[in-house]
Amino acid sequence: MNGITSLNLYPSLNMTAIQSAMSLFNQVVSSNYYVFLPGLQERVVAGSAMMNHHGRALVVEVMKLEVKISNSGIGDIAAQYRELSESNAVTEAVKSKGMESLYFLSKKRLLSVITKAEETRLAVHALKQEFNALSLDHYASELLDYDESRLKILHAREASLQTQREKIVADLQALKAADAVLGTDFWLEQTKSLLPTPEEVELLVSIAIVPKVDAQIIQLALQRLGQYVDLIAEVAKRSSLAQAIMKASGKLTANTRERLDNQEKIQVLQARKERVEAYDCLLEAKAQWVGQVGNVLECVEIFLRECRLFQTAEAVEMRRLYDHFLTFEQMLRQVRV
Repeated sequence: MNGITSLNLYPSLNMTAIQSAMSLFNQVVSSNYYVFLPGLQERVVAGSAMMNHHGRALVVEVMKLEVKISNSGIGDIAAQYRELSESNAVTEAVKSKGMESLYFLSKKRLLSVITKAEETRLAVHALKQEFNALSLDHYASELLDYDESRLKILHAREASLQTQREKIVADLQALKAADAVLGTDFWLEQTKSLLPTPEEVELLVSIAIVPKVDAQIIQLALQRLGQYVDLIAEVAKRSSLAQAIMKASGKLTANTRERLDNQEKIQVLQARKERVEAYDCLLEAKAQWVGQVGNVLECVEIFLRECRLFQTAEAVEMRRLYDHFLTFEQMLRQVRV
């Protein structure tokens, strides 16, 4: 093929994706996000350092190529070539000689640009390959499986503790309610040393001495009393009620303490699980970085291919070469954003 084919060849660049990928890696490093997976955290630290270094190196390489293209003088040569080709002020021999000189000068300048572009291509390719070779494998499948099994156990324990708590709270409420009823003058007189038996309570209700509501409160407490104090022949001392309230309160405190400890363990494992699930974001960020650097590499390769198509000493072709230089420079400036 003779001559540059098109100016509309380059893939679109999204340098924001590169910046986002770098930000994610830097954030993971600064927060020790995968500290529980030391191997992965170390690789992310290495990846972050590499991304930052390679990102700067990419910009430097692109800027050097941009300067080379800008200083090539192809625009001036193209303008002189066109002006000379359309001139009637010189003989054909002089015109031919001048155009030939300009053509060879353009080829020389173009070769210099091609050489620099090839250096840039190799440098960008090396940056891409080196980062792409970085492994982010965490080798933590067994740990994650163990965490998952522990989470199931802890969640089951949480449900059990919650059930226990509800029962203790209900018991404590029943005991305290009975203590309030039995603290009235009538009951203080009736229960100086021993608590009433269920039969005694029923008798007092039947002869309308004790309200039925109070009787139900006392009966409920008597049913739950034996869970907290030892009874002799189903008879409890008056002090047993206070002891039961104290023991129930102690059990509630112990339950609360264990639940908090259990919930803390769940939170730690759940956070680890969520961070591992977010691991895919790291892989995506890496792929985005590699992909966008790959697009820059593709742009340089297209530029090289099109430059090598320039062969004809014609004014229109010289102008197309210059236009292609301008288009490529615009693309290169995107990399610096």
